[in-house]
Amino acid sequence: MHGSTHSGASAPLFFYPFFPGHTRWRVHHTSSGASSKRSDFSGVISSISSKSITAFLSLGYSADGNQQAKFLTWTPPAGMTKRQIEKELNRQAVLFEEQCRNGKILDDNIRFGDFVKIWWRDYAENNLRKKTMYGYKHQLQHITAAFGQRKLKDITPTMIYAFYDDLREVGIREDDKYQSAVDFKELLQEKRYTKKKFAEKAMIGTSTVDALIAGRNVSRATAKSVSAAMEIPFQQLFMAANPGVLSENTILHYHHLLSSILQKAVYWQYLMENPLRRVEPPKKEKKRLRYLQEEEVQKLMDALESQDIRYRTAVIVLLLTGMRRGELMGLDWADIDWDRSLIHITKTVQYLPEEGIFSDETKNESSCRTIKVGDEVLKVLQEYQDAQEIRKREIGDLWTDCGRVFVTWDGKAMNPDVLSSWFRGVVRKNDLPDISIHSLRHTAASFLIAHHHAVSTVAGQLGHASPDTTMKIYTHELKTAQAEAAEALQSMILTSQKPSKSDV
Repeated sequence: MHGSTHSGASAPLFFYPFFPGHTRWRVHHTSSGASSKRSDFSGVISSISSKSITAFLSLGYSADGNQQAKFLTWTPPAGMTKRQIEKELNRQAVLFEEQCRNGKILDDNIRFGDFVKIWWRDYAENNLRKKTMYGYKHQLQHITAAFGQRKLKDITPTMIYAFYDDLREVGIREDDKYQSAVDFKELLQEKRYTKKKFAEKAMIGTSTVDALIAGRNVSRATAKSVSAAMEIPFQQLFMAANPGVLSENTILHYHHLLSSILQKAVYWQYLMENPLRRVEPPKKEKKRLRYLQEEEVQKLMDALESQDIRYRTAVIVLLLTGMRRGELMGLDWADIDWDRSLIHITKTVQYLPEEGIFSDETKNESSCRTIKVGDEVLKVLQEYQDAQEIRKREIGDLWTDCGRVFVTWDGKAMNPDVLSSWFRGVVRKNDLPDISIHSLRHTAASFLIAHHHAVSTVAGQLGHASPDTTMKIYTHELKTAQAEAAEALQSMILTSQKPSKSDV
């Protein structure tokens, strides 16, 4: 069933109730290959298997004399008898009239692209985080390309399935890797940049500059930052390295966004029903968590000995607390309670090319938390603070005191991506497993679980909204720990049993 609004003196009268008072219905029904026919509602339904029925509801006239009307198109499901169709049509017509009277259908003639603008202005900008909106912008480019010119009411499950198939084709993804299209070392020399100077300007790590010189891949976000710093158009400076297909998990993100937009259209009375309710979501791919084993942690610690004290301290704190990267970068020195061995996590720091470095709220309410830390964490933080004080004295007025724990060489807030880029370089150079900086959080969690700490304790340490979240993420690790606990319990009980007299 579809409803729509129409203004115009030439509107056909398909069915109409007179307001107020009694209602008289007229129906205009069509079948493929047959001419249209108009008559009173009763007694006109005959061979109806291929018919669709369009109803017209008169709402009177506007101030300028134009007739105000709304339409209902209803197609009887296959297999219904003539009597069932007549009964259901009456029900649909009465329901449609009631919805029109109550203002439950506003304008489902609105095109999807126009409604997205309303959704973005009235909902997204007021309720979503900057990083979420940044990701949605890229997804909406593809969604509006597919549906932007279509009316909301005309979007069908079949169209949505076809869109998902398009997303699976090669070359559509926005998160491809890029390589420098020029000799980057020569470009640095031409622009008179040292690696360190350019890294600071582009807010990337020197290891990323090394990657560009060596012709290795970088992310789209990094490539855009480099392009902006060089003041060279993106297309001239970079080329796609590996255009690829989107994963099912990424397509699921498109599904959730599209469903959210259409559901808001229903809620705001622009649409009668969300077509996504009849679309099976893409199946979520279960990915095995990547984290370090005990011997690999030791290998990482050995590799850190020769690294910058800022990065070395950051990795140790992440390993020993399970913080998120953004939470770590949002720490102020004032957040550390040295006397009570506590760290207060109150915000995160993010980076977006169009926003720069900015502070944001924690991921959820439970992420804003206070965690207890051991002596080793306080020790490395104290050593790092002492080194930072020495640095302040060395560069004098060049130092910008922003109060943050992890900062650039001159005291400014650090781009979190710089830490991630540096960490990838350490992993690669020291033949460690293919992990990211976020894997340190998983490593901390897996160690806690392996040592049989309660799930509620682990959830509190990690800042999860509930223990259920922890159980879903670390299902495999919990099962392994439970199996080890069962074996240990069995071993303790059986080995403690002594033979009874009757067994002797």
